[in-house]
Amino acid sequence: MTQKMSSQRPHSYLIAGFILVVLLMLSLAGLGAQRLEVLKGRVDYILQDQMVKIDLTHRLRSITRERMIRMNLMTITSDPFVRDQNYQEFLVLGNRYIGTRHKLEDLVKGGTETAMLDQLRNMSINATPIQERVVELALDNHLEQARALLFEKSLLIQQEILDHCDVILTTFEQSSQSAMEQARQTYQTTYTLMINLTTLAVLLTAVIGMIVVRRIKADRGQLLSEIAERRKTEQELRHTKEGLEQIISERTATLRENLERLSEAQRISHMGHWEWDIVTNELRWSDEIYRLFGLQPTGFGATHDTFMAAVHPEDRHMVNNSVERALRKEENYQVEHRIIWPDGTVRHMREKGEVAFDENGQALRMIGTVRDITDERENEQRLWHLAHHDALTGLPNRSLLYATLSQALTRAKRSGSKVALMLCDLDHFKSINDRYGHDAGDQLIVEAGRRIKSCIRESDVLARLGGDEFTVVMEDVRDPENTRQVAQKITDALNAPFELSGEHSGMIGVSIGIALYPEDAPDMDGLLKNADVAIQSKRAWPQRLLPVCRSGLNWRMTRWNNIKALLRESTIPRLTT
Repeated sequence: MTQKMSSQRPHSYLIAGFILVVLLMLSLAGLGAQRLEVLKGRVDYILQDQMVKIDLTHRLRSITRERMIRMNLMTITSDPFVRDQNYQEFLVLGNRYIGTRHKLEDLVKGGTETAMLDQLRNMSINATPIQERVVELALDNHLEQARALLFEKSLLIQQEILDHCDVILTTFEQSSQSAMEQARQTYQTTYTLMINLTTLAVLLTAVIGMIVVRRIKADRGQLLSEIAERRKTEQELRHTKEGLEQIISERTATLRENLERLSEAQRISHMGHWEWDIVTNELRWSDEIYRLFGLQPTGFGATHDTFMAAVHPEDRHMVNNSVERALRKEENYQVEHRIIWPDGTVRHMREKGEVAFDENGQALRMIGTVRDITDERENEQRLWHLAHHDALTGLPNRSLLYATLSQALTRAKRSGSKVALMLCDLDHFKSINDRYGHDAGDQLIVEAGRRIKSCIRESDVLARLGGDEFTVVMEDVRDPENTRQVAQKITDALNAPFELSGEHSGMIGVSIGIALYPEDAPDMDGLLKNADVAIQSKRAWPQRLLPVCRSGLNWRMTRWNNIKALLRESTIPRLTT
């Protein structure tokens, strides 16, 4: 019982001593803060009040001297313009003098300083009539009288004002010195108090330290006993550790083998995994991701910012939005984007990830996978191109034509513009195809598509519907006459001889039907139907005088062009071998 009470007594001493030291430190901090606040007030008074008053007094002296100089210049110069300039500057200085004096009077609170400033005001008022008389004489060109009055009276009064300003400066400086002396005394008092309290705190700390040393010696025996017991426990743990190390070694080997298999599987599937520590902004990549991004693990600082630098600039906003939505728990992270390798190669990636949150809903980390889908995209593009383009000419096919025409009509409806649909059907193509074979026919189709393409604008769309039929979609048609001109260019281009393989050549014709939106039809089907009707109408014409027709407008070529067309058709196919 006695031992227990003796062991509790040092604890009571330590607690009491600690509380006493804390109270002493708090008192020391409070007194120091109070004294420092007093010092701050003193310093603020000196710097903000006294120094401002001294500065304003110096300005009054400076302005007074400048006014004396301007009056003197007015009395000695004979140039009226210079004299007027000095007069204007004299007036400006007078206004500055009055404004500065008012500021100084506002700062003075009373007593001797107020009386001195009142005396300065009276002196300035008494000097004003004499100054005005000097200026008046100078402006009236009575320079001798002005100089005499200036030296006899005005300068003496101004000197008295300057002397009085010096007295005011001396008074302000004495006030500043007095305030500084009070601040110094406050600082000395605070310093002495802080030294005494600090000494007391050191003594208390030493006493507490002695008590702690005694306590340590008393507990030493107990600690030695605990150490012996712990050594015995450590021996037992050592044997257990050896068994655990054997198990860990075996499992580590298994894990390493699994990781190698995973890396191989990721390499084959062009896939890697990553983990982003959102708190530290540390990003950990598998080796496969470095290869997918064209980077070396040793030369790349894996962070989210450096990852975003590798993303294609046009896709960064989309990736950031996907990350932010995942962090807000709106949806899982899933995005397809492009990256740029250091050598400029562009690759397509597909990423998926999930975010881990703490109990407060704060995002901690994000894990996910990334897979290179560049080959898939290229295959998709090739398949799309094959599905929407003619295999022989590479031109858009019927499916892509319908989509293009539909979009063009939608834009035209919105903007109020016109769209022209031009249907071109090659004449006498079958004769050449039957005579020289399909290879020659294919060659002619390709060359015909190239010639038509050269006759239209870059913004126009040329498509092959199949066989010997081509279609041109022209947007933003301002003048319907332009479509006839384009049709004439196409007709002239296709009427020229075609050089075919095997030293063969031949000539063909073309029938063109044109339909204009919205005059001829309000929709795609109507345009196609009217353009086809225009072609059939041309072919049904007995004299075949309409190589270019358009439903609704009934355009006609000139008779000379029609006669040339008839002559050409009378000899088609004009074939040579």
